[in-house]
Amino acid sequence: MAAENYPSVNENEVSWADIDTTIILTGGKTIRTADYEGIKCNSEVKKGDVRGASGGRVVKRTTGEKTDAGSATFLRSGLRTLMRDLKDAAKTLGFVDSAGRPRLSQVAFTLNVKHSVPGDPAIYTVIMRGCTLCKVDMSMAVGPDADKVELDLNPIEVSWLVDGEECVLL
Repeated sequence: MAAENYPSVNENEVSWADIDTTIILTGGKTIRTADYEGIKCNSEVKKGDVRGASGGRVVKRTTGEKTDAGSATFLRSGLRTLMRDLKDAAKTLGFVDSAGRPRLSQVAFTLNVKHSVPGDPAIYTVIMRGCTLCKVDMSMAVGPDADKVELDLNPIEVSWLVDGEECVLL
């Protein structure tokens, strides 16, 4: 009987060593990210119901409305690198306030996440486009754990490569 506490894919665990992430900033600079703990994204379609003349039975559904979301947990060192690059891009693009401070949330970027599973030749790709740094949640505490920072990436679109073709929910 398989150990349900430790699910595996093809009897091998997916490891962070098998995941590659790249951030492409507005203006073209590419950053290979390494100092993060996790990346999350979701895409959801909410469909509306069309009811019959009596209003009781659902007879059709609308195409719906799509909402995409994404977040990342960076280590402090990775955040510092990302913020330096966002700062430089903000200055280059003229995204500064009246005091000359760079506005990091104005710089859009694309986050590409590629991963593979040992024993499977496929490379799985998730693309988050139009990301902007909308929330930085720092919870600093004394202890042995690494200093981590939660980031809300606020992507405009989440897509996946399926057999070489980019797909979206809606």
